[in-house]
Amino acid sequence: MQQNELLNQVLIVMGRSLLQYSAQAWPWTGDGPAGPQSTVNGLIAEQSGRIGQLADLLDSRRWTVDFGVFPDYTDLHYLSLEYVLPHLVQNQRSVIREIEAVIPQCASDAEGSALLAEILQGERTALAKLEDLSRPHPATPAQSAA
Repeated sequence: MQQNELLNQVLIVMGRSLLQYSAQAWPWTGDGPAGPQSTVNGLIAEQSGRIGQLADLLDSRRWTVDFGVFPDYTDLHYLSLEYVLPHLVQNQRSVIREIEAVIPQCASDAEGSALLAEILQGERTALAKLEDLSRPHPATPAQSAA
């Protein structure tokens, strides 16, 4: 079934995204606030859940799920999260483009289309959060002791 192939293609794009890879590459965050890394970790977990939903749908259809392989992201090892964030944003945009391209091709698959629409919304939310993290934020003034 062509729709299953397309759904599996989306699963691979998401499952082998830079966001998922960064779960294993651990970008350096220094001694600063843990907020950005915590946010990224949350986005990784949320995307992983959406990947699981796709895998469950394909499995329920008795489709052999292909998880693919990661592209070569090794040039992004041991770098700061601040440096990696623009790459995460760019990769997340490509994930969204892939989902947007597949949705019309799955129009005859009501269940698959509904899941892709839900996934697309989650991926767009993740992109917005990554874009926010990658913007320069004004430094907070040090609090003085009273």
